[in-house]
Amino acid sequence: SANWSTSHESLGTPGFLNSVTPPPVDAALIASSMSQSPENPSPNDMVTLSFTILNEGTESISGTVEVTEASDLLGSSTFSNLADGDSTDIDISLGTFSSGQHLLTVSLLVDDDADSTDNSANYSLTVQYTEKVLTINEIHYAPDAGIVEFIELAVLADGELDLSGWHFSDSYTSNLRFFPGETVSAGDLIVLSSDSSLFPYLPLDGILLVSPDGFPTLNNSGDEIFLFDPAGIVNDSISFSDDWGGGNGRSLEKLNPQLDSPDIGNWGTCTSLEKISPGADNSILVETLPEAGNILLDPNPFSPDGDSFDDELRISYSLPFAQAYLTMLIFDSMGREVRTLARNLVTGAEGILTWDGRFNDGNRARIGIYIIKVEAVDQSTGQSVEWVKTAVLAEVLR
Repeated sequence: SANWSTSHESLGTPGFLNSVTPPPVDAALIASSMSQSPENPSPNDMVTLSFTILNEGTESISGTVEVTEASDLLGSSTFSNLADGDSTDIDISLGTFSSGQHLLTVSLLVDDDADSTDNSANYSLTVQYTEKVLTINEIHYAPDAGIVEFIELAVLADGELDLSGWHFSDSYTSNLRFFPGETVSAGDLIVLSSDSSLFPYLPLDGILLVSPDGFPTLNNSGDEIFLFDPAGIVNDSISFSDDWGGGNGRSLEKLNPQLDSPDIGNWGTCTSLEKISPGADNSILVETLPEAGNILLDPNPFSPDGDSFDDELRISYSLPFAQAYLTMLIFDSMGREVRTLARNLVTGAEGILTWDGRFNDGNRARIGIYIIKVEAVDQSTGQSVEWVKTAVLAEVLR
């Protein structure tokens, strides 16, 4: 019975060579054996692709294996005198790859191969993103009736970004939602939602994506949001509560897409009449961040009269330290401390604090000039920097 096998042809092969008879030359690439090293590469890692070649013919064989991406040769290897029935393991160093997904093709080249259907296979290589290329920019977690929840993302990547394989979740990270396969560009604002009913609220060039896996229900008291790159690495995340801003039909907006998402000081409530700004610049956007080693006051003057226009003074800072202790104090024109915005606050290199025009006791400050004193101390070296600037609290002329 060892000498017999079922025909590969449904009608048999009468008068022809039996289909189960091994040909003299027949090489096979074992697709299931393909693997990569390292398992989860970054853009700086050298990637090696490994797989097995099997001789299914009756003669010894020699040949070449090539690995290509979009017809570009990435690497090759040769083998010789592989005896019938034997196999050999091949390792090919392919160099480094950019972040994202890469479709590789492995081709086995052997002269006079009787069956070339098993001589090639595709391999999907995913390289993680080590830089933040997508960031959470607006969250609508407690909408009015008739409005759906949404998450807005800002594209920080240089050039184009393929969203294939990207996915997101709320605090239930086991329930992942994948992005539709779209290509976006630097500076784009992407809106993720449960359906297309949000379209009328977007600008004409707005980008609305509806995940085929649905949209998580965000808690009105706060929630977590995670963005995963195609390699499954968290590229951005936030854990927020309702005291960060938003709620009652208004979205939670970031002051600037370049700022860190996990910092409460970088977020505030949408002030637009529509209560939301999907796909458009945030209503509280601070367009210009300070250069390294400086602070900016905006708007200056400001008028905290509750009209949703220039109601808060935003004090943005860019420190020459990676991690620092930040103290930010406000004094009146007589040199008396009237408001403490931060004292030994642990912070990163960039951030924004706001003053609502009230003193520490909650009373409204009078119209006039106020002194803003900012001091930052490097956590590792103890080196410090200090700035003193003035801001004008004004009243709008009506």
